[in-house]
Amino acid sequence: MKPLIAIILISTVFLSSCGTSVVLTPTEVQKTPFVVDTYTVWQEQSVVSIQKSGRITASSTLTLTAQWAGEISKLSVREGQSVKAGTVIATLKDTQNNYDLRYSQAQNTLKVQNAGIETTRINLEQAVDNARIGYERATQSYETLTGKNALAADTLANSNSKTLDGYNESYKTYLSDTERIMTQMLYEADKILGITTNFQYANDSWEPYLGTRVGNSQSLANNEWNSTYSLRGDLRARIEKSKTINLINPAEDFEFITKSYEQSRKLADAMLYMLQNSVVWGGLPQELLSGWVASWNGQRTTVQASEWAYNGWRAQTLTFFKGYKNTELATKLALASLSRSLTAEELASVNATTDLKISYENARIDMKDKVENARLSLEQAKKSYETTQSLRDATLIQLDANKENAKIALAQAERDYAKLRVTAPVDGIISRVIANVWQSVNVGSQIADFTGKQPQMIIDIEPSLVSNLVIGQSVTVIVEDKTLSGVITALSSVANVNLLSTVRIAIPEWQSYIWKSAVINFLPENKIDWSGVLTLPLDSVSIVSEGEWEIYIYTGTGMVRKTVKIWKTLGNTIEINDIISNGTEIILTNMNNYDANKQNIEKRTQSWTLNN
Repeated sequence: MKPLIAIILISTVFLSSCGTSVVLTPTEVQKTPFVVDTYTVWQEQSVVSIQKSGRITASSTLTLTAQWAGEISKLSVREGQSVKAGTVIATLKDTQNNYDLRYSQAQNTLKVQNAGIETTRINLEQAVDNARIGYERATQSYETLTGKNALAADTLANSNSKTLDGYNESYKTYLSDTERIMTQMLYEADKILGITTNFQYANDSWEPYLGTRVGNSQSLANNEWNSTYSLRGDLRARIEKSKTINLINPAEDFEFITKSYEQSRKLADAMLYMLQNSVVWGGLPQELLSGWVASWNGQRTTVQASEWAYNGWRAQTLTFFKGYKNTELATKLALASLSRSLTAEELASVNATTDLKISYENARIDMKDKVENARLSLEQAKKSYETTQSLRDATLIQLDANKENAKIALAQAERDYAKLRVTAPVDGIISRVIANVWQSVNVGSQIADFTGKQPQMIIDIEPSLVSNLVIGQSVTVIVEDKTLSGVITALSSVANVNLLSTVRIAIPEWQSYIWKSAVINFLPENKIDWSGVLTLPLDSVSIVSEGEWEIYIYTGTGMVRKTVKIWKTLGNTIEINDIISNGTEIILTNMNNYDANKQNIEKRTQSWTLNN
């Protein structure tokens, strides 16, 4: 049994004997601490400036070489062709690190970042606006309940007034409805009974047969007709006088409409009773009698349906009239009690009736609950507004940081991608094409011979400086107190007999200075590539490939790798020349033995410093 497993089993048995069951997951069993030292960058990194001396000479034929290993995918020139500075001579397909693919991916990442940031920004601002509107509404609601009580009471009174207007409209409709029904029934009954001068002779042919089975049925119908006629007259007089409900005694108005429906129903019942006791004979054929019976059954159904709807409306309306005044007064007093004590007169009003006292207590409790709910809603809306603002600000900061990282990644990808293109350093002529399409090449492989047209300098430099320079980069040339502009046209990463590398610099349009001594200042215009020198322990930097190095950055829970440029190695320390933001924690411990599957990175409480 392995020692680690034995310890785990013993611990499990011991804990089980204490009454505690412990289950260790595979991750907890396998992963062990990997302790690292870190160095936090808190310094200004000064720009690196290196000066070298040399002599300006006339340009001669130079050989353009590959800056990276790969396959030549395209040759863009032919022998004898004149080219301008920057013309692409050959393009390589990266067969090692996929710099061409990384460049496309970096371009796409930045494009996606730009589009996503704007969309996210709009959405976040909309969320903040929505939260602000919710906060303003909650504030208004709370202020209305606590500081504008009269407005709340007036709102209730206005609502009651509108409800009353609706009831008056319905009341007017029911008055018209009963008058219409009674008029229709009087007219239809008159055609059968012949009571008025309009029909007194029209019914002579059937009058002897009406209700003859029961002697008083026709007389009963005549009496109900006269009663209905008289009540309709009273109804028309009431309509003429007023079409609104009497607020002092609404029950009286409602009772009159009820009486009108009842009388209409009595007339329909009397007519049906008479017709059902009539004799079919002579002037009263069966078809005519059956038609009358069907018609009066319809009349009675109409009365019943209208009366049923009216009874429901009357019950609802009476309930409103019974309590709406008490509700208005109780609401005013309840609202007042939220901010002050009631006066003796107001307390007497509350205790005047049991209904008013109940309405007051209900309104006070209801208003108190509403105020508390409004207060809670206001607090929640305020917190939501503040949280949304904080989230927006934090998200935008993170998005901007991601965008800057994407820009940095693109700049690095562009520099790496530039290694896959061989370009004309200055204006000149392609004297010989050496390589072929699809030929595999390494760093330094010859691509073409190139004859320049300008003065030039060839300078020996430290090999560590070569990785920080690129072909086409501008440099400052000082000759006879005059400052000229030069362009790097070729770099050699292979050390010469002096164990130094060489750099070729073209100096356009200054033929008069040939054979003059000059000083080269390697301070490029694009200072993003020259953030300054940072000194670290030698073990904290790992070599990836020729000219490519990495450092490890501590993230709080793990680490990320970053490719850097090397300046110098001095004993047990090494100088890197790259963009390292202040606050970055660089892992100084050698990470060659770190296994992410088996170990967790843990930082020491007291971090290592460069002064140790």
